[in-house]
Amino acid sequence: MSKLAPNLTLLPVSPEDAPELVAVYFAAFQNAHSLVGWPRTPTVRKWWEDMLAHECQDAHSHMLKIVDSAPAQSNTNNDAISRVSANNLSPKIVAFGKWNRPRPEVELDKTLPEWPDGSAKELNQTKFGQLVDKRVEIMGPMEDYWYLELIATHPSYQGRGLGSILLDWGTSRADTEDRNCYVEASPSGLPLYRKFGFSPRNPATDYVEVDIKGHGLERDVCLVRPAHSSRAAQ
Repeated sequence: MSKLAPNLTLLPVSPEDAPELVAVYFAAFQNAHSLVGWPRTPTVRKWWEDMLAHECQDAHSHMLKIVDSAPAQSNTNNDAISRVSANNLSPKIVAFGKWNRPRPEVELDKTLPEWPDGSAKELNQTKFGQLVDKRVEIMGPMEDYWYLELIATHPSYQGRGLGSILLDWGTSRADTEDRNCYVEASPSGLPLYRKFGFSPRNPATDYVEVDIKGHGLERDVCLVRPAHSSRAAQ
């Protein structure tokens, strides 16, 4: 397991963290769907802030942040994240994740949110609708597994093992409870998830693809981690 540097701390997310979380998310995800589906407008940003502020208070969810208490000047120059810090040397959120714990007695709610004005509503409806349907197809209708809904690391902090810290938090709890884990991943994220024992049950079918105008097909791979899966060296 990766260990955090002395200046980094893993903490629960609070509602007031939402603007920083959105800054990290928008900086981390520069793929076609993120850029087309979520234009970086004030309306879309506010929608994300409200959603994350609400979801971090959900008893079903565990939202975690990694905070740098002494960020270097070189990490914040021209970063979107610096816009929401009091100054470039203030403690700041550099990564976060959201795990949803199992609720074996609850059937997955397939209702999608109302997308914000200015977003690619049809694209978002198509993609997230297919992802929910595929999750039910693979895992069944009941929420009896740990679900990694979101993980994001600011580009200035990628490659430092922060994603591994957030992954280990949930997978270790899943092992304790003898539960499977589930995540949807972009192809670029596959190497990290494979280190933690995630893999598609059926590589030929366990993915969702959407056609993004001007960019072509973009794929998310659906991965399952059986309880107590062995891990590659971190």
